[in-house]
Amino acid sequence: MRIQLKYVVASLVATSSFILFAGEWTLSGGVLTSSDGQWSFSGASKSGKTLTVGACTSAAADGILDFRDTVVDGNAITTITIANNTTWGSANIKEFYCDTLSKVIASLFSGSTTLEKFQVAALSNSGIQASAFKSCSSLTTVNFGGRITGVAIDCFNGCTKLDVAAEDLISPSISGMATRAFQNCKKLHGKLTLNNINSFTSAGSCFAGSGIEELALLSENAAFTTFSTGGFTDCLSLTNVTIKSTKLTTIPAQGVFSGCAALKKVTLDLPNLKTVVTTGSNATKLFNNCSAISEVKIFGEPWKDSSDNELVNAMLTKHVLIAVPQVAATTDAPKKCTVYAIRHLFRDFASAMSGKEPDHAPPKCYGVYADLDAKRKAYMAQLPDYKSGMFVSVQ
Repeated sequence: MRIQLKYVVASLVATSSFILFAGEWTLSGGVLTSSDGQWSFSGASKSGKTLTVGACTSAAADGILDFRDTVVDGNAITTITIANNTTWGSANIKEFYCDTLSKVIASLFSGSTTLEKFQVAALSNSGIQASAFKSCSSLTTVNFGGRITGVAIDCFNGCTKLDVAAEDLISPSISGMATRAFQNCKKLHGKLTLNNINSFTSAGSCFAGSGIEELALLSENAAFTTFSTGGFTDCLSLTNVTIKSTKLTTIPAQGVFSGCAALKKVTLDLPNLKTVVTTGSNATKLFNNCSAISEVKIFGEPWKDSSDNELVNAMLTKHVLIAVPQVAATTDAPKKCTVYAIRHLFRDFASAMSGKEPDHAPPKCYGVYADLDAKRKAYMAQLPDYKSGMFVSVQ
């Protein structure tokens, strides 16, 4: 009985000892070493309650790096700083935890094939620097203690397994995007809302190939003046786009939403828009290959293109119905209107815009027209038993 009791007491002491010394490190000659000797970092230093760490020279077998409740040589640490130019991409880190991290430096985990989880309770600088998580092919979870307010080029590019809602990750107040910031983040989902975006001019392919489902650009007062090439190309889950800006004056149409095959609804409220590129190699690429679009709403004053032509017709033919051939108006369509065939095979029968089908029209044929005499309103005409088609309203 005494032997058994002695064993229990020894076990309790061992357990208590483990708890007491969890997170304790030693710092000697710029080398930081964990109490169990499994983790080691060079270029380390301590100032007050801030610990700076550099290159990882030894990693624990389980790959779990935990700086929570860190104690260095008996002194509590509240903030971890990672020295500039430090890279942990090949450090066999599988999970990273920290109470407060000063910032996520450039290229920190770039190219890591092991990192799965990155979690900090607080991030002092909530911007993510260039290539910080680029090509982290195993990364599924990130938590920064709040939504990030800044991104840089390639910061999450190629994180194909990162499964997070856009509204939980990205602050709606973020002011700028960066080239390829979230490119090919296929599991980045949910609704992306940007209320204060200033520019997409240097943000080519920033969300290309991502899994976002709804986009709301509501930069009414920010200096949002133009898009960049391919910012949202091939977002195959994107179904709903709303763009509202009093500052946007030009849509260059350089493939911004090209290939968004699931996109159904587009709402544009751009009262000061002056130019939509309607000629040249970029003319048909704003919504190129967006064959699922079924509703377009256009608000604001009449738009004109660079040749001073009314833009309703141009917007439909060049940017919305880009895969739809235009056909001539016929006698049973309203005067001064342009008739569009929604289905290529029925383009010769797209004259049913007055609300009736011609006798010779194939079953289930329908189209859309823009009535330039009625404040550019567009109407839908189709048989009741046909599936949802294109509806365009200009208000």
